[in-house]
Amino acid sequence: MIKITQYENIENPKIQKTLTVDEVLNIIKNGNEYLPIINTAREYGKGHPLYESLKHYSIPTFRYNFLFNERVANKNIISSTGLIYIDVDDNLFIPDSELIYASWQSLSNTGYGL
Repeated sequence: MIKITQYENIENPKIQKTLTVDEVLNIIKNGNEYLPIINTAREYGKGHPLYESLKHYSIPTFRYNFLFNERVANKNIISSTGLIYIDVDDNLFIPDSELIYASWQSLSNTGYGL
């Protein structure tokens, strides 16, 4: 079972909790209590000060590549998850591939997470 770490936001490197990759993908697919904040950020759009503030301070984030001890830092890596996360900007098409476990639209709706 692949585990993923969740953080309060991108500015706070302290681990909030650990979830399975399927739990994380369910949140991405169906939303959770942060969906209204995500939708508000999308309404304002990338580059707007409110979008940037919500992105940096109000929405949890995940680290897919490694598990960490307490905080994100290279010295705190416990192990690799076996996943590679790729952030694709300004791409409207992601081809089907057996190497892609999942893909989703980015917060800005202008790219994808793979």
